[in-house]
Amino acid sequence: MFVHFSSLTTCCSLNFQQKENELDSLAWSRKYEVLSISRLVLHDLGLSVEHINSLTDEDMQALADGLQESISKTVGNLLEEVRFMVRLYLAEKEETA
Repeated sequence: MFVHFSSLTTCCSLNFQQKENELDSLAWSRKYEVLSISRLVLHDLGLSVEHINSLTDEDMQALADGLQESISKTVGNLLEEVRFMVRLYLAEKEETA
């Protein structure tokens, strides 16, 4: 398909705008880690090396799944907590600007 542009500037501008929107989409979907668990974390929590070494990857995943479920129940409405924290952060950021 051939598209005729009135100028090279229009062509480049549209191309740049498309690329900018693509980057925005990627930036918007980027995830930031809130909580993770690892064998190193378990060691920092005081578990013995022997116990930690006995845990398989499946065991670690089961622990992570259990923690996620427990945290969801404990926090209640996690999305409301996120909304509150973001608004508080933005308000503090605005005060210091």
